[in-house]
Amino acid sequence: MDAVLATHSETCAFAMRDVELFAGGDGGGCDLELISTPFSASTRFTFDHHQGDVNVLEGWLRNKTAENLAIWIASTESYAVVAEDEGRIVGLAMLSAEGTVSLCYLVPEAHHRNIGKAMLVALEEEACRRGLREVSVSSTRTAHSFYLRNEFVDEGSSESTLGLDSLRMRKAF
Repeated sequence: MDAVLATHSETCAFAMRDVELFAGGDGGGCDLELISTPFSASTRFTFDHHQGDVNVLEGWLRNKTAENLAIWIASTESYAVVAEDEGRIVGLAMLSAEGTVSLCYLVPEAHHRNIGKAMLVALEEEACRRGLREVSVSSTRTAHSFYLRNEFVDEGSSESTLGLDSLRMRKAF
């Protein structure tokens, strides 16, 4: 399998890469701190949407470490992609074995460039390859419109995680 999953070149140039290939299969072949950059950059960008509460922000980022990322990447059950722009990691997305979008993060300067959409499409294609009929996500209020634009529908329920409301959404194929 070629390491580049998709390249978009009309309005911007970026490459999508399967994290397993990018990371050498076990997370050890690359700088995991570099891959984890979108976590904190994206979350800090939306800090105002996280009620401006430092404790909420720290709680949200607590498990998003390079060490945990290595474990998640090494899992044979999950599938992850990174988006690169000019050699810099600007996005990371991950799909669980059950079809849950467990991560979908972009650095702020990568917003509104179709990079998030490309990562989501890569996860959806993987879900189809696995024989899944739908994908689901617990969306933040900040990302809700992104998922709606990408044909996800609200399931009508919300949950509270670390003091933040998240909206259950799904997309059937």
